[in-house]
Amino acid sequence: LPQDVVDDILQSLIRHSALNATTLRILRNCELGVLSLSGCRGVTDEWLEALSAESSDSPPHLRTALMWHPCAASSALTNTTLLDLRGSQRLTDRGLMQLHDLGRLEVAKLDNCHSVVGRGLVVLSSSPRLHTLSLTNCRRLTDEAIVNISHLQSLQALSLDGCRCITDFSLAALADMYNLRKLGLSQCDLITNEGLKALEHLQRLQEISLGWCRQVSDAGIQTLTAQPGRSSNLQILRLARCPITDEGVQYLGKIRNVKTLELCYSAVKDIHLTKLVNLPMLEELNLDSCPIGDLAIQHFANHNVLPNLVSLDLADSDISDLGMVQIAKFTKLKRLSLFYCSISNRGLRHLSILTELRVLNLDSRDISDDGLRHLQHLKQLKSLDIFSGRVTDLGCTYLSKIKTLESLELCGGGVRDAGCASLAKLENLTSLNLSQNERITNRGAAALAALSKLKALNLSHTRVNASALRYFSGLMNLQSLALYGC
Repeated sequence: LPQDVVDDILQSLIRHSALNATTLRILRNCELGVLSLSGCRGVTDEWLEALSAESSDSPPHLRTALMWHPCAASSALTNTTLLDLRGSQRLTDRGLMQLHDLGRLEVAKLDNCHSVVGRGLVVLSSSPRLHTLSLTNCRRLTDEAIVNISHLQSLQALSLDGCRCITDFSLAALADMYNLRKLGLSQCDLITNEGLKALEHLQRLQEISLGWCRQVSDAGIQTLTAQPGRSSNLQILRLARCPITDEGVQYLGKIRNVKTLELCYSAVKDIHLTKLVNLPMLEELNLDSCPIGDLAIQHFANHNVLPNLVSLDLADSDISDLGMVQIAKFTKLKRLSLFYCSISNRGLRHLSILTELRVLNLDSRDISDDGLRHLQHLKQLKSLDIFSGRVTDLGCTYLSKIKTLESLELCGGGVRDAGCASLAKLENLTSLNLSQNERITNRGAAALAALSKLKALNLSHTRVNASALRYFSGLMNLQSLALYGC
Protein backbone atom coordinates (compact mmCIF):
# COMPACT_ATOMS: atom_id res chain seq x y z
CA LEU A 1 0.00 0.00 0.00
CA PRO A 2 1.16 3.59 -0.61
CA GLN A 3 2.64 5.23 2.47
CA ASP A 4 -0.03 7.95 2.68
CA VAL A 5 -2.78 5.32 2.59
CA VAL A 6 -1.11 3.38 5.40
CA ASP A 7 -0.82 6.56 7.46
CA ASP A 8 -4.53 7.25 6.92
CA ILE A 9 -5.43 3.71 8.00
CA LEU A 10 -3.34 4.09 11.14
CA GLN A 11 -4.99 7.40 12.06
CA SER A 12 -8.43 5.90 11.44
CA LEU A 13 -7.66 3.01 13.78
CA ILE A 14 -6.56 5.50 16.43
CA ARG A 15 -9.70 7.62 16.06
CA HIS A 16 -11.89 4.56 16.51
CA SER A 17 -9.84 3.22 19.45
CA ALA A 18 -9.14 0.10 17.40
CA LEU A 19 -5.36 0.21 17.49
CA ASN A 20 -3.57 -2.42 19.55
CA ALA A 21 -0.71 -4.88 19.24
CA THR A 22 -2.77 -7.14 16.97
CA THR A 23 -3.74 -4.44 14.46
CA LEU A 24 -0.21 -3.05 14.48
CA ARG A 25 1.15 -6.47 13.58
CA ILE A 26 -0.91 -6.38 10.38
CA LEU A 27 0.91 -3.20 9.37
CA ARG A 28 4.41 -4.47 10.10
CA ASN A 29 5.27 -4.95 6.41
CA CYS A 30 3.90 -1.55 5.38
CA GLU A 31 5.86 1.69 5.35
CA LEU A 32 4.77 4.25 7.95
CA GLY A 33 5.63 7.90 7.37
CA VAL A 34 4.26 8.80 10.81
CA LEU A 35 3.96 6.62 13.90
CA SER A 36 1.78 8.56 16.33
CA LEU A 37 0.45 6.61 19.31
CA SER A 38 0.01 9.57 21.66
CA GLY A 39 -3.78 9.29 21.52
CA CYS A 40 -3.81 5.58 22.35
CA ARG A 41 -4.41 4.04 25.74
CA GLY A 42 -2.43 1.11 27.08
CA VAL A 43 0.60 1.30 24.79
CA THR A 44 3.11 -1.34 25.92
CA ASP A 45 6.33 -2.90 24.71
CA GLU A 46 4.28 -5.53 22.87
CA TRP A 47 2.79 -2.85 20.62
CA LEU A 48 6.20 -1.89 19.27
CA GLU A 49 7.34 -5.49 19.14
CA ALA A 50 4.40 -6.17 16.81
CA LEU A 51 5.89 -3.78 14.25
CA SER A 52 9.10 -5.79 14.04
CA ALA A 53 8.77 -8.04 11.00
CA GLU A 54 11.71 -10.13 12.11
CA SER A 55 10.57 -10.73 15.64
CA SER A 56 6.82 -11.13 15.37
CA ASP A 57 6.89 -14.54 13.69
CA SER A 58 10.09 -15.83 15.27
CA PRO A 59 10.42 -18.36 18.07
CA PRO A 60 10.48 -16.85 21.58
CA HIS A 61 14.22 -17.42 22.13
CA LEU A 62 15.11 -15.78 18.78
CA ARG A 63 12.67 -12.94 19.38
CA THR A 64 14.40 -12.12 22.64
CA ALA A 65 17.80 -12.11 20.95
CA LEU A 66 16.61 -9.81 18.17
CA MET A 67 15.03 -7.52 20.69
CA TRP A 68 18.41 -6.42 22.01
CA HIS A 69 20.40 -6.82 18.84
CA PRO A 70 21.54 -3.46 17.44
CA CYS A 71 21.16 -4.60 13.84
CA ALA A 72 17.57 -5.81 14.12
CA ALA A 73 15.33 -3.91 11.69
CA SER A 74 11.72 -2.78 11.63
CA SER A 75 10.90 -2.36 7.94
CA ALA A 76 7.66 -0.56 8.76
CA LEU A 77 9.69 2.36 10.12
CA THR A 78 12.23 2.73 7.32
CA ASN A 79 10.61 5.94 6.05
CA THR A 80 9.20 7.19 9.35
CA THR A 81 9.91 10.88 9.96
CA LEU A 82 7.75 11.43 13.06
CA LEU A 83 7.63 9.20 16.14
CA ASP A 84 5.08 10.26 18.74
CA LEU A 85 4.76 8.05 21.83
CA ARG A 86 3.71 10.74 24.31
CA GLY A 87 1.92 9.47 27.39
CA SER A 88 2.92 5.83 26.93
CA GLN A 89 3.49 5.31 30.64
CA ARG A 90 3.86 1.51 30.41
CA LEU A 91 6.42 1.65 27.62
CA THR A 92 9.94 0.71 28.72
CA ASP A 93 13.42 0.66 27.22
CA ARG A 94 12.70 -2.91 26.15
CA GLY A 95 9.94 -1.69 23.87
CA LEU A 96 11.97 1.16 22.41
CA MET A 97 14.67 -1.31 21.44
CA GLN A 98 12.24 -2.71 18.85
CA LEU A 99 12.35 0.53 16.85
CA HIS A 100 15.30 0.08 14.52
CA ASP A 101 16.07 1.42 11.06
CA LEU A 102 15.03 4.97 11.96
CA GLY A 103 17.44 6.56 9.52
CA ARG A 104 14.91 9.10 8.26
CA LEU A 105 13.48 10.08 11.64
CA GLU A 106 13.32 13.84 12.14
CA VAL A 107 11.09 14.33 15.19
CA ALA A 108 10.68 12.10 18.27
CA LYS A 109 8.22 12.88 21.07
CA LEU A 110 8.49 10.69 24.16
CA ASP A 111 6.98 13.03 26.77
CA ASN A 112 5.52 11.40 29.89
CA CYS A 113 6.97 7.97 29.16
CA HIS A 114 7.54 7.40 32.85
CA SER A 115 9.01 3.90 32.54
CA VAL A 116 11.79 4.81 30.10
CA VAL A 117 15.14 4.95 31.90
CA GLY A 118 17.86 5.31 29.31
CA ARG A 119 19.04 2.27 27.40
CA GLY A 120 16.19 2.42 24.93
CA LEU A 121 17.33 5.73 23.48
CA VAL A 122 20.25 3.98 21.82
CA VAL A 123 17.85 3.24 18.94
CA LEU A 124 18.01 6.93 18.04
CA SER A 125 21.76 6.72 17.52
CA SER A 126 21.14 5.75 13.88
CA SER A 127 18.94 8.78 13.17
CA PRO A 128 21.27 11.35 11.57
CA ARG A 129 18.33 13.55 10.53
CA LEU A 130 16.80 13.84 14.01
CA HIS A 131 16.44 17.54 14.83
CA THR A 132 13.77 17.55 17.56
CA LEU A 133 13.66 15.28 20.62
CA SER A 134 11.20 15.83 23.45
CA LEU A 135 11.53 13.84 26.68
CA THR A 136 9.51 16.11 28.96
CA ASN A 137 8.47 14.55 32.28
CA CYS A 138 10.20 11.22 31.72
CA ARG A 139 10.63 11.02 35.48
CA ARG A 140 12.95 8.01 35.58
CA LEU A 141 15.19 9.11 32.73
CA THR A 142 18.87 8.99 33.71
CA ASP A 143 22.13 10.37 32.40
CA GLU A 144 22.58 7.13 30.43
CA ALA A 145 19.84 8.26 28.06
CA ILE A 146 21.63 11.50 27.26
CA VAL A 147 24.94 9.72 26.76
CA ASN A 148 23.24 7.43 24.23
CA ILE A 149 22.20 10.39 22.06
CA SER A 150 25.20 12.63 22.76
CA HIS A 151 26.70 12.18 19.28
CA LEU A 152 23.58 13.41 17.45
CA GLN A 153 24.93 16.67 16.11
CA SER A 154 21.78 17.12 14.01
CA LEU A 155 19.70 17.89 17.12
CA GLN A 156 18.38 21.44 17.25
CA ALA A 157 15.76 21.12 20.01
CA LEU A 158 16.04 18.96 23.13
CA SER A 159 13.47 19.05 25.93
CA LEU A 160 14.40 17.45 29.25
CA ASP A 161 11.98 19.49 31.36
CA GLY A 162 10.78 17.52 34.39
CA CYS A 163 13.44 14.81 34.07
CA ARG A 164 14.39 15.02 37.72
CA CYS A 165 17.11 12.34 37.62
CA ILE A 166 19.21 14.27 35.10
CA THR A 167 22.46 15.64 36.57
CA ASP A 168 25.39 17.79 35.49
CA PHE A 169 26.83 14.67 33.84
CA SER A 170 24.15 14.96 31.16
CA LEU A 171 25.12 18.56 30.45
CA ALA A 172 28.69 17.44 29.89
CA ALA A 173 27.40 14.81 27.44
CA LEU A 174 25.66 17.54 25.43
CA ALA A 175 28.89 19.42 24.79
CA ASP A 176 29.24 18.24 21.18
CA MET A 177 25.70 19.13 20.08
CA TYR A 178 26.89 22.25 18.32
CA ASN A 179 23.65 22.80 16.41
CA LEU A 180 21.39 22.85 19.47
CA ARG A 181 19.10 25.89 19.43
CA LYS A 182 16.61 24.99 22.15
CA LEU A 183 17.39 23.29 25.48
CA GLY A 184 14.74 22.63 28.14
CA LEU A 185 15.98 21.82 31.64
CA SER A 186 13.13 23.16 33.78
CA GLN A 187 12.54 21.16 36.99
CA CYS A 188 15.81 19.29 36.59
CA ASP A 189 16.51 19.72 40.30
CA LEU A 190 19.98 18.19 40.25
CA ILE A 191 21.43 20.68 37.74
CA THR A 192 23.92 23.03 39.43
CA ASN A 193 25.91 26.15 38.63
CA GLU A 194 28.92 23.96 37.92
CA GLY A 195 27.03 21.95 35.32
CA LEU A 196 26.20 25.05 33.28
CA LYS A 197 29.87 25.42 32.41
CA ALA A 198 29.49 22.47 30.03
CA LEU A 199 27.19 24.54 27.80
CA GLU A 200 30.08 26.76 26.75
CA HIS A 201 30.42 25.17 23.31
CA LEU A 202 26.69 25.38 22.52
CA GLN A 203 27.01 28.86 21.09
CA ARG A 204 23.92 28.65 18.86
CA LEU A 205 21.46 28.25 21.72
CA GLN A 206 18.48 30.56 21.27
CA GLU A 207 16.30 29.24 24.10
CA ILE A 208 17.29 27.93 27.53
CA SER A 209 14.79 26.88 30.21
CA LEU A 210 16.10 26.53 33.76
CA GLY A 211 12.90 27.16 35.68
CA TRP A 212 12.65 25.50 39.09
CA CYS A 213 16.33 24.51 38.97
CA ARG A 214 16.81 25.67 42.53
CA GLN A 215 20.53 25.03 42.60
CA VAL A 216 21.05 27.56 39.79
CA SER A 217 21.85 30.92 41.38
CA ASP A 218 23.70 34.14 40.60
CA ALA A 219 26.95 32.26 39.98
CA GLY A 220 25.26 30.08 37.38
CA ILE A 221 23.79 33.11 35.64
CA GLN A 222 27.25 34.67 35.57
CA THR A 223 28.65 31.53 33.94
CA LEU A 224 25.84 31.30 31.42
CA THR A 225 25.80 34.93 30.30
CA ALA A 226 29.59 35.04 29.90
CA GLN A 227 29.66 32.15 27.44
CA PRO A 228 30.35 32.81 23.73
CA GLY A 229 27.30 33.60 21.63
CA ARG A 230 24.94 34.34 24.50
CA SER A 231 24.74 38.09 23.96
CA SER A 232 24.01 37.77 20.25
CA ASN A 233 22.05 34.50 19.97
CA LEU A 234 20.11 33.86 23.19
CA GLN A 235 16.52 35.06 22.75
CA ILE A 236 14.50 33.16 25.37
CA LEU A 237 15.61 32.57 28.97
CA ARG A 238 13.33 30.99 31.57
CA LEU A 239 14.46 31.22 35.21
CA ALA A 240 11.24 30.71 37.18
CA ARG A 241 11.84 30.19 40.91
CA CYS A 242 15.61 30.33 40.61
CA PRO A 243 17.26 32.00 43.67
CA ILE A 244 18.46 35.08 41.79
CA THR A 245 19.39 38.37 43.46
CA ASP A 246 20.60 41.76 42.24
CA GLU A 247 23.92 40.24 41.17
CA GLY A 248 22.23 37.72 38.89
CA VAL A 249 19.93 40.36 37.42
CA GLN A 250 22.93 42.50 36.59
CA TYR A 251 24.43 39.61 34.60
CA LEU A 252 21.14 39.22 32.71
CA GLY A 253 21.59 42.74 31.41
CA LYS A 254 24.44 41.47 29.23
CA ILE A 255 22.08 39.45 27.04
CA ARG A 256 21.21 42.35 24.79
CA ASN A 257 19.17 40.36 22.25
CA VAL A 258 16.94 38.49 24.70
CA LYS A 259 13.26 38.67 23.66
CA THR A 260 11.62 36.63 26.43
CA LEU A 261 12.70 36.72 30.08
CA GLU A 262 10.86 34.66 32.66
CA LEU A 263 11.61 35.42 36.32
CA CYS A 264 8.27 34.42 37.84
CA TYR A 265 8.20 33.01 41.37
CA SER A 266 11.80 34.08 41.89
CA ALA A 267 13.14 36.29 44.67
CA VAL A 268 13.91 39.33 42.52
CA LYS A 269 12.86 42.62 44.09
CA ASP A 270 12.47 46.20 42.94
CA ILE A 271 16.03 47.09 43.85
CA HIS A 272 17.33 44.10 41.90
CA LEU A 273 15.48 45.02 38.71
CA THR A 274 16.90 48.54 38.76
CA LYS A 275 20.19 46.89 37.73
CA LEU A 276 18.72 46.39 34.26
CA VAL A 277 19.73 49.35 32.13
CA ASN A 278 18.89 48.52 28.52
CA LEU A 279 17.22 45.48 27.00
CA PRO A 280 16.20 46.89 23.62
CA MET A 281 14.94 43.60 22.15
CA LEU A 282 12.92 42.35 25.14
CA GLU A 283 9.30 41.72 24.18
CA GLU A 284 8.02 39.46 26.98
CA LEU A 285 8.71 39.88 30.70
CA ASN A 286 7.17 37.56 33.30
CA LEU A 287 7.39 38.72 36.93
CA ASP A 288 4.40 36.73 38.21
CA SER A 289 4.48 36.33 42.02
CA CYS A 290 7.71 38.28 42.46
CA PRO A 291 8.02 40.61 45.49
CA ILE A 292 8.09 43.75 43.35
CA GLY A 293 6.05 46.94 43.27
CA ASP A 294 5.76 50.27 41.55
CA LEU A 295 9.47 51.15 41.85
CA ALA A 296 10.66 48.58 39.31
CA ILE A 297 8.03 49.58 36.75
CA GLN A 298 8.89 53.24 37.27
CA HIS A 299 12.54 52.47 36.60
CA PHE A 300 11.71 50.58 33.40
CA ALA A 301 9.43 53.34 32.11
CA ASN A 302 11.46 56.42 33.04
CA HIS A 303 14.75 55.06 31.69
CA ASN A 304 13.32 53.42 28.56
CA VAL A 305 14.82 50.09 29.58
CA LEU A 306 12.24 48.03 27.66
CA PRO A 307 11.29 50.06 24.58
CA ASN A 308 9.76 47.12 22.68
CA LEU A 309 7.82 45.39 25.45
CA VAL A 310 4.62 43.73 24.18
CA SER A 311 3.83 41.28 27.02
CA LEU A 312 4.03 42.01 30.76
CA ASP A 313 2.95 39.65 33.55
CA LEU A 314 2.73 41.28 36.99
CA ALA A 315 0.22 38.87 38.54
CA ASP A 316 0.26 38.56 42.33
CA SER A 317 2.73 41.42 42.77
CA ASP A 318 2.53 44.67 44.75
CA ILE A 319 1.70 46.90 41.79
CA SER A 320 -0.76 49.65 42.76
CA ASP A 321 -2.60 52.46 41.01
CA LEU A 322 0.62 54.50 41.13
CA GLY A 323 2.34 51.86 39.05
CA MET A 324 -0.46 51.97 36.49
CA VAL A 325 0.70 55.45 35.51
CA GLN A 326 4.04 53.92 34.51
CA ILE A 327 2.54 50.86 32.81
CA ALA A 328 0.61 53.18 30.51
CA LYS A 329 3.94 54.35 29.06
CA PHE A 330 4.51 50.94 27.46
CA THR A 331 2.35 51.80 24.48
CA LYS A 332 3.29 48.67 22.50
CA LEU A 333 1.77 46.30 25.08
CA LYS A 334 -0.46 43.59 23.63
CA ARG A 335 -0.72 41.33 26.71
CA LEU A 336 -0.99 42.51 30.31
CA SER A 337 -1.71 40.44 33.42
CA LEU A 338 -2.59 42.15 36.71
CA PHE A 339 -4.20 39.25 38.59
CA TYR A 340 -4.37 39.74 42.37
CA CYS A 341 -2.79 43.19 42.29
CA SER A 342 -3.89 46.20 44.33
CA ILE A 343 -5.52 47.86 41.33
CA SER A 344 -8.72 49.89 41.64
CA ASN A 345 -11.03 51.64 39.20
CA ARG A 346 -8.84 54.70 39.52
CA GLY A 347 -5.84 52.81 38.15
CA LEU A 348 -7.74 51.35 35.20
CA ARG A 349 -8.25 54.75 33.63
CA HIS A 350 -4.60 54.75 32.58
CA LEU A 351 -5.15 51.67 30.40
CA SER A 352 -7.33 53.56 27.95
CA ILE A 353 -4.28 54.72 25.97
CA LEU A 354 -2.93 51.17 25.51
CA THR A 355 -4.77 50.77 22.23
CA GLU A 356 -2.65 47.79 21.13
CA LEU A 357 -3.87 45.54 23.98
CA ARG A 358 -5.19 42.15 22.88
CA VAL A 359 -5.19 40.28 26.20
CA LEU A 360 -5.98 41.82 29.59
CA ASN A 361 -6.20 39.82 32.82
CA LEU A 362 -7.65 41.53 35.90
CA ASP A 363 -8.87 39.81 39.05
CA SER A 364 -9.65 42.13 41.90
CA ARG A 365 -12.73 42.78 44.03
CA ASP A 366 -11.74 46.45 43.90
CA ILE A 367 -12.66 46.63 40.22
CA SER A 368 -16.26 47.52 39.40
CA ASP A 369 -18.38 49.11 36.69
CA ASP A 370 -16.72 52.51 37.00
CA GLY A 371 -13.37 51.03 35.98
CA LEU A 372 -14.81 49.29 32.94
CA ARG A 373 -15.76 52.63 31.41
CA HIS A 374 -12.09 53.09 30.58
CA LEU A 375 -11.79 49.74 28.82
CA GLN A 376 -14.40 50.39 26.14
CA HIS A 377 -11.79 52.33 24.18
CA LEU A 378 -9.59 49.24 23.72
CA LYS A 379 -10.76 48.48 20.21
CA GLN A 380 -8.37 45.56 19.60
CA LEU A 381 -8.98 43.69 22.85
CA LYS A 382 -9.74 40.00 22.26
CA SER A 383 -9.50 38.45 25.73
CA LEU A 384 -10.65 39.99 29.02
CA ASP A 385 -10.64 38.23 32.39
CA ILE A 386 -12.22 40.05 35.34
CA PHE A 387 -13.02 36.87 37.25
CA SER A 388 -13.88 38.28 40.69
CA GLY A 389 -14.57 41.91 39.78
CA ARG A 390 -17.77 43.52 41.10
CA VAL A 391 -19.27 43.86 37.64
CA THR A 392 -23.01 44.45 37.21
CA ASP A 393 -25.32 44.95 34.26
CA LEU A 394 -24.03 48.50 33.89
CA GLY A 395 -20.50 47.22 33.42
CA CYS A 396 -21.76 44.82 30.77
CA THR A 397 -23.08 47.74 28.74
CA TYR A 398 -19.57 49.21 28.71
CA LEU A 399 -18.04 45.90 27.68
CA SER A 400 -20.58 45.46 24.90
CA LYS A 401 -18.80 48.30 23.07
CA ILE A 402 -15.64 46.17 22.66
CA LYS A 403 -16.78 44.33 19.55
CA THR A 404 -13.45 42.55 19.08
CA LEU A 405 -13.82 40.48 22.27
CA GLU A 406 -13.54 36.73 21.73
CA SER A 407 -13.07 35.56 25.34
CA LEU A 408 -14.67 37.03 28.47
CA GLU A 409 -14.82 35.98 32.13
CA LEU A 410 -17.11 37.76 34.62
CA CYS A 411 -17.69 35.67 37.74
CA GLY A 412 -18.15 38.26 40.48
CA GLY A 413 -21.85 37.60 41.08
CA GLY A 414 -23.32 40.92 39.93
CA VAL A 415 -24.46 40.10 36.38
CA ARG A 416 -28.19 39.61 35.75
CA ASP A 417 -30.34 38.90 32.70
CA ALA A 418 -30.04 42.49 31.48
CA GLY A 419 -26.28 42.12 31.51
CA CYS A 420 -26.57 38.98 29.40
CA ALA A 421 -28.61 40.93 26.87
CA SER A 422 -25.81 43.49 26.62
CA LEU A 423 -23.13 40.83 26.24
CA ALA A 424 -25.17 39.19 23.49
CA LYS A 425 -24.07 42.08 21.26
CA LEU A 426 -20.49 40.77 21.31
CA GLU A 427 -20.90 38.76 18.14
CA ASN A 428 -17.27 37.58 18.04
CA LEU A 429 -17.34 35.84 21.43
CA THR A 430 -16.18 32.23 21.32
CA SER A 431 -15.72 31.72 25.08
CA LEU A 432 -17.90 33.17 27.84
CA ASN A 433 -17.72 32.42 31.57
CA LEU A 434 -20.55 33.84 33.69
CA SER A 435 -20.46 31.26 36.48
CA GLN A 436 -21.24 32.34 40.06
CA ASN A 437 -23.70 35.02 38.87
CA GLU A 438 -26.65 33.61 40.80
CA ARG A 439 -29.21 36.07 39.44
CA ILE A 440 -28.93 34.95 35.81
CA THR A 441 -32.08 33.05 34.79
CA ASN A 442 -33.34 31.31 31.67
CA ARG A 443 -34.17 34.72 30.23
CA GLY A 444 -30.49 35.62 30.30
CA ALA A 445 -29.61 32.27 28.75
CA ALA A 446 -32.06 32.94 25.92
CA ALA A 447 -30.32 36.24 25.18
CA LEU A 448 -26.91 34.54 25.02
CA ALA A 449 -28.22 32.19 22.34
CA ALA A 450 -27.57 35.02 19.86
CA LEU A 451 -23.81 34.43 20.20
CA SER A 452 -23.52 32.11 17.21
CA LYS A 453 -19.72 31.76 17.40
CA LEU A 454 -19.67 30.44 20.98
CA LYS A 455 -17.54 27.35 21.52
CA ALA A 456 -17.51 27.38 25.34
CA LEU A 457 -20.21 28.68 27.70
CA ASN A 458 -20.11 28.43 31.49
CA LEU A 459 -23.29 29.22 33.43
CA SER A 460 -22.51 27.10 36.48
CA HIS A 461 -24.05 28.15 39.79
CA THR A 462 -26.64 30.42 38.19
CA ARG A 463 -30.44 30.09 38.24
CA VAL A 464 -30.49 28.62 34.75
CA ASN A 465 -32.23 25.22 34.62
CA ALA A 466 -32.74 22.40 32.14
CA SER A 467 -35.45 24.30 30.30
CA ALA A 468 -32.80 26.69 28.98
CA LEU A 469 -31.13 23.95 26.95
CA ARG A 470 -33.54 24.47 24.07
CA TYR A 471 -32.13 27.96 23.57
CA PHE A 472 -28.69 26.57 22.83
CA SER A 473 -29.77 24.12 20.13
CA GLY A 474 -28.88 26.60 17.42
CA LEU A 475 -25.31 27.16 18.64
CA MET A 476 -23.68 24.93 16.06
CA ASN A 477 -20.13 25.77 17.18
CA LEU A 478 -20.71 25.03 20.87
CA GLN A 479 -18.29 22.40 22.18
CA SER A 480 -18.47 22.94 25.95
CA LEU A 481 -21.48 23.84 28.09
CA ALA A 482 -21.04 23.94 31.88
CA LEU A 483 -24.12 24.05 34.12
CA TYR A 484 -22.74 22.72 37.40
CA GLY A 485 -24.85 23.59 40.41
CA CYS A 486 -27.85 24.69 38.34
